[in-house]
Amino acid sequence: MARTIDLRRERREEYAPARKPHVVRVMRGRYLAVDGQGAPEGDGFRRAVHALYAMAHVLQAAARAAGRGFKLMPLEAQWWGEAPGGDFTREPRETWRYKVMMRVPDHVGDRQLAAARAALEASGRGEGVEAVELERFAEGRCIQALHVGPYAREGETVARMAAEAAALGLGFAGAHHEVYLSDPRRTPPERLRTLLRHPVRRATARA
Repeated sequence: MARTIDLRRERREEYAPARKPHVVRVMRGRYLAVDGQGAPEGDGFRRAVHALYAMAHVLQAAARAAGRGFKLMPLEAQWWGEAPGGDFTREPRETWRYKVMMRVPDHVGDRQLAAARAALEASGRGEGVEAVELERFAEGRCIQALHVGPYAREGETVARMAAEAAALGLGFAGAHHEVYLSDPRRTPPERLRTLLRHPVRRATARA
């Protein structure tokens, strides 16, 4: 019987839901991704998530049929603003930039993506799937922590992450990253579990 790939188990350190901020090294991976701009409650973001899941399910079914099945990973998103390195949450929500993502096994390639896109379009379920791309990148060293509660209160956890980074002589670098471990449609806000991640680098000493 063919083994079902479970990337969350294979990369368990990268997805460990520990509430205490800690350093983790996020290795290179392959992701389905959709780029966009706007508030997380906006129609554009919802369409991006819908297209991403549609592609992921078709790819999963095709991989299973080929004896290379895999479990779906949690939805992820990177967020940033117009000012590089700035606090994007201080900017108007409609200007926020995002990359909605889902990690997939390395055997998912451009050929499989094109076949899944064609199948969805042929079935009339292809809205937005033309925007789904495959990307491969590594974030490297990051500060990470589990946030429990409403998304609006993530700033409290981010502050603890920044303090831990500073104590280690590190500073935030790159986009704010969220891994959604709960379904907001079925989970009360106070029980939402979101893994927060920030790439870090050695802080530059000030004169």
